Amino acid sequence: MSLYSLDLMILYFFNHLIHTPLLDSIMICISYGGLLYFGLFVALLLYLFGGLKGKRVSKILVCSLLVSFFVIEIIKLGVMRPRPYDVLSSLVVIGHEWDYSFPSGHTVNMTVLSYILGKSYGHLDLFLICPLIIGITRLYLGMHYPSDVLGAYIIGLLLAFICFNIFSRRFKINNI
Repeated sequence: MSLYSLDLMILYFFNHLIHTPLLDSIMICISYGGLLYFGLFVALLLYLFGGLKGKRVSKILVCSLLVSFFVIEIIKLGVMRPRPYDVLSSLVVIGHEWDYSFPSGHTVNMTVLSYILGKSYGHLDLFLICPLIIGITRLYLGMHYPSDVLGAYIIGLLLAFICFNIFSRRFKINNI
């Protein structure tokens, strides 16, 4: 079995689950958690209500999310992988995106957000479940191949690790 065949098999599994208007709406709402704006909103809340530590963590989040945004865009333009719904007519598609498929920006954003929150406040293992859930919603909605999501998870972890180590020193967070 080829990797592309495996990609398709997993994509069809999640995409051809039961679709109802309610479930579609729930998946869309969960998927919004991977938007850059969501991560920036979390950073704003931490800055306003999180005390001194929240202010420092919010700065790390904003810087890391912006770095990841630019890295994602560069990779998308370099790879130029079409979205599955542009290639496969048998998908159930809910919504459309204007950019390329690899990597999943929603998954990268949530991975960066989750990693930084997990490293800063503990329970990293629990936080890192969130990007997996976002990735599943992206398959359900027909927006990505599983390899887009897996690649995004790996890229997000690498970016988050690097950014956290750089920016936590920059913003003098030693006790996180």
